[in-house]
Amino acid sequence: MSAPGSVVEKEFHLPYIDGLRGIAILLVLVAHTWAETGAKALPSGGLTWLGSYGGFASRGVELFFILSAFTLFASGSRRIQSEPRPVYSFYIRRLFRIFPLWWLATLFYGWQKGAGAAELLLSATMLFGFFRDVPRFDVVPGGWSLFVEESFYGFMPLVLRKINDLRKAVIFLAATWLLSYAWSFGARALDVPNKQGFIIYFPLSHWLCFAIGILLFHFLRTERYSAALRNRGWLLSVAAGALLVALLPHGHRASSAAFALLFIAAWAENGPVAYVTRSGWLMQFGKACYSIYLFHFALLPMVCRLHWSFAPTLA
Repeated sequence: MSAPGSVVEKEFHLPYIDGLRGIAILLVLVAHTWAETGAKALPSGGLTWLGSYGGFASRGVELFFILSAFTLFASGSRRIQSEPRPVYSFYIRRLFRIFPLWWLATLFYGWQKGAGAAELLLSATMLFGFFRDVPRFDVVPGGWSLFVEESFYGFMPLVLRKINDLRKAVIFLAATWLLSYAWSFGARALDVPNKQGFIIYFPLSHWLCFAIGILLFHFLRTERYSAALRNRGWLLSVAAGALLVALLPHGHRASSAAFALLFIAAWAENGPVAYVTRSGWLMQFGKACYSIYLFHFALLPMVCRLHWSFAPTLA
């Protein structure tokens, strides 16, 4: 049975996926902790470059998107062949897996912010994402990423049927990559309001991450590629680490490519990434990542204030 606040598919479970989810949520926590503590967290001088990577750790959200698409394809490709009403079943599963905790978060943050009925309704129905440039409609902190996911899920049954081999997955990735750039430049050219990062956090900017997850699914089930990489975990781990350091500062498109290599390193049968992503403590973070993501925005400021109130005494 899935843990409370978990996004794990109980019928389809791979330990390294939980570990990668754990890495993703820890990256998000690092980024938001840095945002809270920023100027105080590091001394001036030689370590200031580390602060930049603290901010870039928010790219962990892109890793979530990749993992989501991979796991849904891995489970959905079987279900779509075997279930009598696969499309209906898909949406019902998504509804009960995502929305109960989301509704709780909407009520909690809505109460904190004094949100009105219109704001609560738009948040509860996930329609708020079309109006995120108006701050009062952005009830749940970080909710943009859930809006991105749900918008892609709307097309998932169609994508499952149509993107059914590696060649089509490559074409789909290229199309979503171009769509991301077209949206970014087109929205600015058309003067689309960009308060609260509306343009960069809109679904069209991030669907390429899901396409990467789909590509990974078809790539790793192709025997000639999986056989060549299965025992190259150490090489893949080193390459993934180097690529993350190099690409993390260069936007979500570049960092998503690095996360794809990290995924393959975790999938492999040996190497440090494969070992770490199968460790129990990290897997537990991954299993609880959804509830952690939704509610850490409320807890983190309190923890940081408590830390800094004790810091002079401890010093």
